[in-house]
Amino acid sequence: MNSGLDLTIAGTMIRQNSTYALRVDNGPNVVVTGSTFQKLTGNDLIYIPARAIASTLVITGSNFLNGTTIANRMASTVCAYAQDNWWGAKDGPSGGGGGACTGVGSNSGSGSALGAGVDWRNYRTSVAPHVGIRTAPVATFTVSPDPDVKQSLGTEYTFDASDSTDVEDYPSNLEVCWDWDNSGSCDTAWATTKTDTYSFTTGGLHTMRLAVRDTDGDTGELTRTVLSTYAPTATLTITQTSWSEFEFDTSGSDDVEDDPTDLKVRWDWEGDGVWNTGVYSVTDIVSHTYDHVGRYWPTVEVKDTEGAASTLSKPVDVIPPATSLPVSGGGMLVSADGTVTVTWASDVITDGAVITHTAWITAPVGSDSLPGDFTYQGFTLGAAFEGQPVEQTNGAYTITVSYDLDYYGGVLDIWASADLLRLYQWSEADGEWVLVTFTVDSGQLVATTDSFGHFALVSEPNKLYLPLVMRAN
Repeated sequence: MNSGLDLTIAGTMIRQNSTYALRVDNGPNVVVTGSTFQKLTGNDLIYIPARAIASTLVITGSNFLNGTTIANRMASTVCAYAQDNWWGAKDGPSGGGGGACTGVGSNSGSGSALGAGVDWRNYRTSVAPHVGIRTAPVATFTVSPDPDVKQSLGTEYTFDASDSTDVEDYPSNLEVCWDWDNSGSCDTAWATTKTDTYSFTTGGLHTMRLAVRDTDGDTGELTRTVLSTYAPTATLTITQTSWSEFEFDTSGSDDVEDDPTDLKVRWDWEGDGVWNTGVYSVTDIVSHTYDHVGRYWPTVEVKDTEGAASTLSKPVDVIPPATSLPVSGGGMLVSADGTVTVTWASDVITDGAVITHTAWITAPVGSDSLPGDFTYQGFTLGAAFEGQPVEQTNGAYTITVSYDLDYYGGVLDIWASADLLRLYQWSEADGEWVLVTFTVDSGQLVATTDSFGHFALVSEPNKLYLPLVMRAN
């Protein structure tokens, strides 16, 4: 600075790096107020060369962060004044080698002190506030990929605010935060890192906001929109056509961008996360037959032409109907699904009585003592004579329960083995489920009992009812 300039510097970050932060040359009158000085290298922070004739330098109400050095190379004392400043090191600056507050320097390099009678150790106890120039930063950022081109759900966007600027601050000192839904509150912490990434999980036009903050605490903001594809809206209507067969209709599904006839679907019949139909199809009305009793969570996934997809699950209970057989001497009752067979000899059950097998998947009594919510081959055996319930038989009858370990392991993907199976019967007298003795052979469990009531075939390791088709939705 020279040629008799009168210059006031206010509210500015003055940083020295490869050269001086401030050089006062021939004849200027310079006032620095409400600013911050920062020394980064070994060079002098403020430099007054030998030819700086009739110069004055006043520094007041400012902050010297670290390593402050003011070098005076004039042959005479320069009128430099430091008043009410804050020194990071709390020891004031050195005076170009002279070190005192009075005296005349020389051109030999020893320099002179800066201003007769000036106390360079007069410092504030706290950082001085910036005054004068207070300009809010200008926020700007880029988005990749192109935010105006519709992207599929889950696309990861990169946001870069590196080009944001401020009149008083270096870009590296600016802090940013991101508000992904333009709610007015930042979703990220303030940081000088200018880039971030984010993925939108819903379709449509998303408005997000960038806030930029300078070292004075002033902020600038900018909002932009990002366009994501809309996911289809999946619908599912289930019609039971027999006790084990169901019709599934998702033809009511729609999409903002696509015609419903262009939507494709795939199915998971058990709701276990494995897509049974494999590839997608435009066929939106299908039927499926379940081989085993249980509660299932059939799931449909609907996908549009841009790859956006949505899923929907609904429960179905697969329960065979009750099967009855009048007693006439010895006989055999087979359940509707063929899994339970009851056999008896002549005179064991009174002729004229009606034997009934009723399957269930939720224990009708004592659910607390049979942990879990679902059961495989839970059933009730009942008898009635002339409309009145029969509780006991005249002897023992045999119950044979078929089970399918291949189905448990191969389809339901659960651990089950024959030696871990248990058969329980509900005891009205004891108010609890009690074990029934049985034998196991070639996929069949055989037990004998002389009373009717509720039965449950259970896998013991974790007391999990079979089949394990439990889907919390």
